[in-house]
Amino acid sequence: MERPLPARIPRPVFDSHSRGSVTESYYPSWDYEPGTPFGKVGGPVYKTMMNIEALVKDLKTKGWHHSENLVPMGICEALLEQLQMHKDESELTKARIGQGVELQIQKEIRGDFIRWIDFSNPTPQEKLFAGWLDLFLQKLRPELLLGLSDFEFHYAFYPPQAQYEKHIDVFKKGSARKLSFVLYLNRNWSPENGGELVLFEEQQTDIEARRVAPHFGHAVLFLSDTIYHQVNFTNRERFSVTGWLRNSH
Repeated sequence: MERPLPARIPRPVFDSHSRGSVTESYYPSWDYEPGTPFGKVGGPVYKTMMNIEALVKDLKTKGWHHSENLVPMGICEALLEQLQMHKDESELTKARIGQGVELQIQKEIRGDFIRWIDFSNPTPQEKLFAGWLDLFLQKLRPELLLGLSDFEFHYAFYPPQAQYEKHIDVFKKGSARKLSFVLYLNRNWSPENGGELVLFEEQQTDIEARRVAPHFGHAVLFLSDTIYHQVNFTNRERFSVTGWLRNSH
């Protein structure tokens, strides 16, 4: 699957009595029940997603932020179900490194399999995520002043013994990617499973700043152009959704 264009989706319609929650006419529900077409009727995620003060402070002072509950669990469940369907139907492709004509597969450097999310034609599960992302961007824009205007995401599957060596996300040619965003979808992860995301200090890139185990529902955001990071060897299947919040320049 070719990488789709970044998503610039229409803004949600707000109900003046809902304190910021999205009306069901735009996104049927924020709470997802696996196996149902659109999920069950759920409550708003206003309190869950709008408490971003710590996130903004971390990004400004450290260049990264780790959260255990940024994205509602119903959306995490929906994305995991969709990713597993892609995996079961052999719709994931080997990830490559580089850009443009320089794209290449190097398994010893990067061992994951991916599938880009086409937000112009989303599944019900992806539509829930897109709605949440759109609201999230609305809150981040005035706080970070990065010109955030759109996003792109892909599913990622690491088989056992896969890794991704130390790297930075911004390509040499271009700087549209401003914030990297990883959402983990692994239940019952234990230390012996490995697969940690290792973040390095923004100014001293040889010094390890944080290791994050890929527990279900945990999310990590970091500056795409300054934070080096790597994925350690995993000893079991490892699932995530990875993407970038971008500007339009």
